[in-house]
Amino acid sequence: MRKIAPIIVILAALGLYAAQDSVLKPFTPAERGIQEQVPLEPHMDLQTASVTQFPVPDLSTAPVNIQETPPAEPAATPSSDPIKGKIKRNSSLYVELRGVGVSPVEIDRIVRASKKVYNLKRVRAGQKFDVYNSTSGNVDSLFFYYSTDEFLGVRRVDPKSFVATIDTVPYTVTYHVTEGTISQSVFATLQDQSAPTDLAAQMADVFGWTIDFFTDIRSGDSFAVLYEQKEYADGRKRLGELLAARVISRNDEY
Repeated sequence: MRKIAPIIVILAALGLYAAQDSVLKPFTPAERGIQEQVPLEPHMDLQTASVTQFPVPDLSTAPVNIQETPPAEPAATPSSDPIKGKIKRNSSLYVELRGVGVSPVEIDRIVRASKKVYNLKRVRAGQKFDVYNSTSGNVDSLFFYYSTDEFLGVRRVDPKSFVATIDTVPYTVTYHVTEGTISQSVFATLQDQSAPTDLAAQMADVFGWTIDFFTDIRSGDSFAVLYEQKEYADGRKRLGELLAARVISRNDEY
């Protein structure tokens, strides 16, 4: 028996040595039933990195609930020519708009849309407006000219509402030089040259501390001015800034 025991120990040791690979080697992810994750490189595109794929259910036979959206109404096309109007004395915008065919409902919508930027219930005689109708006959837009440089634009955004904004009247600037010798007054000389007579008041303001245009100007004195003139898209013209001026009075130059 003592001779057999060492033989058994030796055989057991040989068996463990032969099986060491299977005992010490860990299971691979596949053997454990786990899908191996792909390590991302520092600059790998996440869109191209492999990810776990899940089965996609077949929806071809699944019931689909589709909510139909009614098609949007096409935008109205404004007519080419506006209907021009003007606020008459002791009148109102409501009366004048009714006179050019705008319905009471549309007038109410226009006034409500403009309330936050301009109160159309307070208008003055002489103020003008343009109404553009769509090809269907409804109001497409209203332009109300409440000042020389600005106007209220009310534009339709859908069949039942408008949006209102304050816009600047487009204009171009041109530069002009006028010079002349005074015979009676600066005003009369400007008038003879078909120049804006408002230049006389601007010149008086510029030289107010050195020349009194009512007492110091004499016949034979001369002047020259450089000024700008604004011409608006609706054909109106307005004097802009006086840019430079020179007056020679009694041989003294200012």
